[in-house]
Amino acid sequence: MSGSPLRVGYVLNRFPRLTQTFVLNEILELERQGIEVEVFSLLRPPPELRHPALDDLAARVTYLPGLDQAAGLLFGEGLEDRPRPVLSELGGAPVDAAGDPLFAGASAATVARLEIAAASLSLLARARGIRHLHAHFGTDQTTAALLAARLGGCGFSWTAHARDLFLSFGGGAADREMRRTKLREARFVVAVSEYNRRLLADLAPEHAAKIHCIRNGIDLSRIRPADAVPPREILAVGRLVEKKGFADLVDACARLAADGADFRCHIVGEGPLEAALRARIRACGLEDRVRLIGARPQPEVFLAMRRAGMLVLPCAVAGNGDRDGLPTVLIEAMAHGLPVVSCPVTGVPEIVEDGVTGLLAPSRDPGALARAMGRLIADPAGAAAMGRAGRLRAERLFDLGHNVARLAAHFEGALCGKERIVQVA
Repeated sequence: MSGSPLRVGYVLNRFPRLTQTFVLNEILELERQGIEVEVFSLLRPPPELRHPALDDLAARVTYLPGLDQAAGLLFGEGLEDRPRPVLSELGGAPVDAAGDPLFAGASAATVARLEIAAASLSLLARARGIRHLHAHFGTDQTTAALLAARLGGCGFSWTAHARDLFLSFGGGAADREMRRTKLREARFVVAVSEYNRRLLADLAPEHAAKIHCIRNGIDLSRIRPADAVPPREILAVGRLVEKKGFADLVDACARLAADGADFRCHIVGEGPLEAALRARIRACGLEDRVRLIGARPQPEVFLAMRRAGMLVLPCAVAGNGDRDGLPTVLIEAMAHGLPVVSCPVTGVPEIVEDGVTGLLAPSRDPGALARAMGRLIADPAGAAAMGRAGRLRAERLFDLGHNVARLAAHFEGALCGKERIVQVA
């Protein structure tokens, strides 16, 4: 586009989040490439550690005001029993909450909050000259962006990750129709893996042409591989939740210890399974081998990677269907020259080339995981070679500047009304 710079509004559920560095990195790179970004957050973030890179962010962050209070002021008592068409009262098309696929499984209060968010987004976007909104995760934030687009004056797009594709919200058929609606009304959709792109294309073949695989990127200029460290120094990073598979990691470490392997394992992260994992470590007698060291900001995580000999992320499908989409930590580890051990869940095989940049073990199989880790511990030279190959793969597939430039081209195509024909190499 000629003239004024490209301007995009990012719609997020909570911003910033320590566990969503990929969103922050993407916005920072868009700004480096000359695109103006404004962030609209449906909710305020929880109290948690803060990324130092937030100091580099130029984007204005707006927290949509008082959604719960606004719903109460508009509707008073009995909101749960009597949904009302908020958007029609604010000048938009009426919403049939009972019949709109967007609201499968949603309460009347949730419908009202999302409609108010959409009205706020629409008004703010118009006032600030923003003609395109982009949401990360196809859940409430994408619903709000879509409803804002229905009010007119802007278009929207969204990035699909994992839980937004695999969790159930209203039941099988209702979930599929909800996602098809978001695919149909978006100007384009980003999938962070080829696995996810195929999944969405199979869900709505008629919209396959507007679904694009653009993988999360990392700023490789900030990461230089360290000298190889013995692979007995094991690192794991992630939220302490079921889909990360850290219980399997503890069990695998117990098997390594029983086999007489020399290793130490540090697990970085926090989450609801912390107490259970500590108990499991004690029960296995691994207190001197396996440590939970809590959440850390990215610079400290990167320092831990420079001191590690391998990174392990034993991804699993959780009982509720949740799973990782394209775990950024694996990419970051490969950029540091670390061999990685993981499991072939969703997009992981698009990151880890088994036997070349690391090893893949079957999910939920601590024995196989222990054998993969033991193989690297027993072969430091082979582990170092995998680390070097991983860095090259990161440079080829996950360079932040290149991947964000592809996203920016789609933004430009959407704003020019040419998204359906834009071709990005």
